[in-house]
Amino acid sequence: MLFIAEDITEQFKSAEEIKQLRQLQRETESLLGFGVFTYDLSNGETEWSDGIYHLLEHAPDKEGPGLTFEHYLNYITEPDRQMLQNVMQRSIEAKSTFTATYHILTEKNKRKVISTRGKLVLADDGSVDKVVGSMLDITEEVARQEELEAFKLNMDEKEQFLDFGSWEEEMPEGNVTWSDGMYRLFGYDPDKDGGLLHINEELYKKHLSTEDWERSVRIRLDALDHQDDFSAEFNIVTAAGSSRRLQTFAKVIRDQQNQVVKIIGTTRDITQLRAYERNLESIVNDLNRSNKDLEEFAYIASHDLQEPLRKLSTFSERLISRHGAELGPEGKKYTERILAATDNMRILIENLLEDEL
Repeated sequence: MLFIAEDITEQFKSAEEIKQLRQLQRETESLLGFGVFTYDLSNGETEWSDGIYHLLEHAPDKEGPGLTFEHYLNYITEPDRQMLQNVMQRSIEAKSTFTATYHILTEKNKRKVISTRGKLVLADDGSVDKVVGSMLDITEEVARQEELEAFKLNMDEKEQFLDFGSWEEEMPEGNVTWSDGMYRLFGYDPDKDGGLLHINEELYKKHLSTEDWERSVRIRLDALDHQDDFSAEFNIVTAAGSSRRLQTFAKVIRDQQNQVVKIIGTTRDITQLRAYERNLESIVNDLNRSNKDLEEFAYIASHDLQEPLRKLSTFSERLISRHGAELGPEGKKYTERILAATDNMRILIENLLEDEL
């Protein structure tokens, strides 16, 4: 009796350990969003872990053993369903592993993206006996990837529209990465040259003059020592031989020990902007010269206009003072009108000059 009781105790411990291991497996599958399966090709029977049911939002005891592989295929949306069948068929014919990514609609009509990886188990005669594999829910990863792709596409469109690019430099290694916009600024095709160019000091020197390169280096080194950001302007000659004026804004990223770990920046094409500024400056200079000429003309014109008025006023005053008695009342009245008119004209000219100034 003693030996039987000891044997039962060991069996109980083993059963409890198996139960705990299965529970751990279920929790792990639920946490990581995956499940495993075994598909017997000889009789069509399929064994699913609880993780598969969880992916399908399908209660394990709803169908029980009746959940076949064909039943699982019904969860897959078209044309992904036919794609998975074709992939598996080719894998069986080639006796090789397979990987497939497809969409499913769960019991609660929720769309998910599943990645399945399968491996074949061969019988003694070399024929395929079973397919064992795993199914992983990658819905969130795919959504993040799609968001990232959409963001990159949006940034690329903005870079093309606004003629700018962005870049990063890892420190202290000095490895530099360019966005597509940077390749375009320097006259390269990002699709053709993106993986071929080694972005380093030699590449920049190829496009910048010695003076601009040395000045840019001084600005950068000064920022690394004393600042958290910097900007610089420089001229380049593109790969196609055209001249451009570029402006760079950069930010220095530091760790908790204040050590530089990265530099991020944007560079834009300001060639047209500087051309507009030069053109505007030329227009302003022309306007200033025109205003100066107008002022000189106004002074000359005022002198030429006021000189006859002064003579009219002087002679009229002399007529009144010397020959007032001979003019008579009517002549004196006309002379006074001449004086008043010349005085009004003088005031008008002075006001015009003040308005010009």
